Amino acid sequence: MTNSQKGFVVIPIIIWAVVGLFTVAVVRETGLVKLNLSGEGGLLQIKNLTEQQEPSPTPVPMVESDLLIPVKDFYAAISSKEFDSAWNLLSKNFQNYAQNYDNFVSGYKNTLNVVTKDVYVQDLSNKIVYVQIEAKDDLKGQVQTKTFEGIWKLVLEDGKWKLDSSDIILKDVSPTPKPVQVPKTSSPTPKPTSTPTPTPSPTPSPNTGKEQALKMIDGKINKINKDIAFWQNNIQAQVQQFDQGCDNYICTQMINNTIADMRYRIDLLQAEKSALEREKIQIMAQP
Repeated sequence: MTNSQKGFVVIPIIIWAVVGLFTVAVVRETGLVKLNLSGEGGLLQIKNLTEQQEPSPTPVPMVESDLLIPVKDFYAAISSKEFDSAWNLLSKNFQNYAQNYDNFVSGYKNTLNVVTKDVYVQDLSNKIVYVQIEAKDDLKGQVQTKTFEGIWKLVLEDGKWKLDSSDIILKDVSPTPKPVQVPKTSSPTPKPTSTPTPTPSPTPSPNTGKEQALKMIDGKINKINKDIAFWQNNIQAQVQQFDQGCDNYICTQMINNTIADMRYRIDLLQAEKSALEREKIQIMAQP
């Protein structure tokens, strides 16, 4: 009876003796198995040299389109009333901020359509996208065109880029709602008095330069007063819109941001006006 008939298979074995350490190399068809036997500790170590580790997947670098597409798709879904698709483009954080799906949808109950006018990646590393949109709303039978602009910050969630937070304000409304009469909290801005023009004489008056300077300052102050009145009327229009049915977080956020922006503009104009009035006093004090 041969060795193979007894159930044994002859395998080429090579044994080396190196300082009490025996190494057995077994050659197999599928590869090489290496066994290390330690004479002192009786340790058996088996290592399959043919075992190969799968390479780690190479991360795909982020490109601008990864951030732009979700923002474009969001407003396209809003415009076509596909609110489920729009909702799924929002992160869990923003969905929690919206409180619930029904509240989110109610924010667009008067929206007729939305057009993305401009969109670009403002900061790729921080995942920030600038967007400008034009929305048409039905306000009690009157179609209003509103222009919004601001930024979205995106976040990677479940392998997809989602809209996570926004800072978007209303920049323009056409036609502008008529302002409502609200109690005034401050005294009206007094209209500057015009400096009387002296009767021209053949000999140039020494005060001609001063009078021209005062006239120029008065012109600037008049323009500032008109700009202040414009922004004050717009604030009243925003308050009116809020009272007429701004009952959801989206409308409230946009109106609050818009009013804050308008008040900031008014503060800048008031500061410029004060500087001109001080300059006017200094000129009038000159001999």
